[in-house]
Amino acid sequence: MDDAPFVPLQIGAISALNVGLALLVGSLTVLFGLRSGRSRWASDRRSAAVGLFKIAAIWTLCAAIALLWTQAALMAEVPLFDAAEAVGQVLLETHFGHAWIAGIAALVMLIVTRRFQKPTLVQMREMAMLAVPVA
Repeated sequence: MDDAPFVPLQIGAISALNVGLALLVGSLTVLFGLRSGRSRWASDRRSAAVGLFKIAAIWTLCAAIALLWTQAALMAEVPLFDAAEAVGQVLLETHFGHAWIAGIAALVMLIVTRRFQKPTLVQMREMAMLAVPVA
């Protein structure tokens, strides 16, 4: 099977993933920097950063799934819409799949931690350190 149709899809998915991760790290950086600000401006910026974090998390998750699907189709040498069966094999039997699982697990932990508790300074630093290797 010719790889040419997959190249633009892979480049697009990787680019979207990188943009999403950059937005995640940026929003966490803003939240970290404004953690002690008590002014109205700081409060408004924190609200905007929380909204950006939510959008970036969804964006990153969708981009990661698109990349996985494209990679599965490419590895199985099947059309893109027939790659559903190959996704499981890619996840369980390839280094790409293992790295993808680790990245998604880190992303989910980041989202859950940010969603269900107001993180402390140490936790925000750990989340940022967790997000950087995934990027």
